[in-house]
Amino acid sequence: MKKVLLPILISILILIILISIPVLPNPKTVKPGDTVSANYIAMLEDGTVIDTSYEEVARENGIYDPEREYGPVNFTVGVGMLVEGLDEGIIGMKEGEKRKIVVPPEKGYGRVNLSLIERIPIIERIPYKKKIPRYLTTSLSEFEFWFGKNHSVGEKLFLPAGYYISVVSMNETNVTVRYELKEGDVFKSSKGSWNLRVVEVCNESITVIPDFKVGDTVRIYKYFWNSTVINIADGFAVVRHNPIPDFEFVDVFNVHWKIHFCEDVIIIDRNHPLAGKTLIFEIEIEKIY
Repeated sequence: MKKVLLPILISILILIILISIPVLPNPKTVKPGDTVSANYIAMLEDGTVIDTSYEEVARENGIYDPEREYGPVNFTVGVGMLVEGLDEGIIGMKEGEKRKIVVPPEKGYGRVNLSLIERIPIIERIPYKKKIPRYLTTSLSEFEFWFGKNHSVGEKLFLPAGYYISVVSMNETNVTVRYELKEGDVFKSSKGSWNLRVVEVCNESITVIPDFKVGDTVRIYKYFWNSTVINIADGFAVVRHNPIPDFEFVDVFNVHWKIHFCEDVIIIDRNHPLAGKTLIFEIEIEKIY
């Protein structure tokens, strides 16, 4: 009898012990949609630190920003707040876990797009004498956007460039205007810091030339520097672009610009500065909310 009871008692004892052991919940892991707090160090393949949430690391690597508040950063996973490779790389991490994540260019800031790199010769030829149509037809909606409503045929409108246009026809969809310019008139150019002078008026066209001369310094509005006129011949002006120090900026459309003057060409690169780079992140998850 004792031999029969002993195994039963042992089984009961084991069961009691198992029941009394607390069941630990599965640790939280990062998944898409989670809000996460993390510290990180971002590096290039050669070990150059380019960003970090640690103030000490920033100081040690010469990238400290006194206007920045260092410490864990909060972000939501899977909504585009991070580059794709980092977004994917932290999935499954637990609170307190550290991980090294290698992000190739395809899942970082993309490959270098050669179409975003513009090369402008230091010596450039630009049109000098230009013919413009004397009449211009545009949509009624665009006309009213610029001039407002309630205009009529025969009405003259003054433009900020310094001349008048007159309305010659108007219907429910289109408006045709005529430039009221005569030979000798001068008005502001929309292309640069010079005036245009009318040298000929025909039935259908108006011929204009800029008022600059050889030796003048001008500003071409699509560029970020001044240029010097070095020759005028055969219907073209030749300008030499005057060098400026290298500089970078981000425009209102979040496009990165990098401008560099070489000996005979200017390079304008609109790729992200980290395009084509493999990025390495050392990240630690502090909290999963």
